[in-house]
Amino acid sequence: MIKLKQFLGGLICALCGWMLTACSSDEDSLQIPEGKGYVKLNLTTNAGFQTKAVNESEYADVNNYTVQILKDGKLVEGCTWKYSDMPQEPIGLSFGSYVVKAFYGTDFEKVSQDDLYSEGTANLKLDTTEPQSVNITCQATCAKLTVNYDDAEIKKYFEGFNIGLSTQALGAGIYTYANTDPIYLKVANEGEQVSVTYTFTGKDSYKDQTISRKYTLEPGQSKEVTITPSVTSGKLSLTITVDETVETIDCPIEIPSDWI
Repeated sequence: MIKLKQFLGGLICALCGWMLTACSSDEDSLQIPEGKGYVKLNLTTNAGFQTKAVNESEYADVNNYTVQILKDGKLVEGCTWKYSDMPQEPIGLSFGSYVVKAFYGTDFEKVSQDDLYSEGTANLKLDTTEPQSVNITCQATCAKLTVNYDDAEIKKYFEGFNIGLSTQALGAGIYTYANTDPIYLKVANEGEQVSVTYTFTGKDSYKDQTISRKYTLEPGQSKEVTITPSVTSGKLSLTITVDETVETIDCPIEIPSDWI
């Protein structure tokens, strides 16, 4: 597995006066208004895996991320930023409970070979004028499956080959594809068993073959499968191996207190 350690964000703090739940920033804090606290946001990442269809290394670039501050499920006025526009001074917020959210990419409902989405949230409670720090861990909201095979070797024995996927998000539907590009699957937060069916259409004297497997996957997790055909004593066999050493994909976002 690959560790996509990271989920990140961007910031731009607009000065919104002293309105309730509005963001503001101050160069100095000699005078801190009653009922108002300060927080400084910083995002870091260490991500970077690359595929043909999706440039996963983009998810290691903090400048691609958006960060938002929400209160009671609603975006706080003036509190959404791109990382490159992040303010260097503390952000002033009225006392209360907030959620800080960082995200990048395009979310999808079921399955995709073109999109990836990473998101993280953290709770923030302001009830003191002491500077606060926030730490967010962003993680891919999907699982990743990569099926590797030598196309030329497969074509020696089979006219065609495809992969069929079944997940909870797909319901009764089955997603079918026939390439080695990684595929991203929406799976349950607690993990689920994903059913994968490999179908081979025999060539010449070789028979059709269908092999079914189940892999347990959860958001942020990756599995890599390798299919190898071989002929022994005139008999064709297929070996399917799974790389279980792939690590989970996560993206830590740190908002340290020493920035304040």
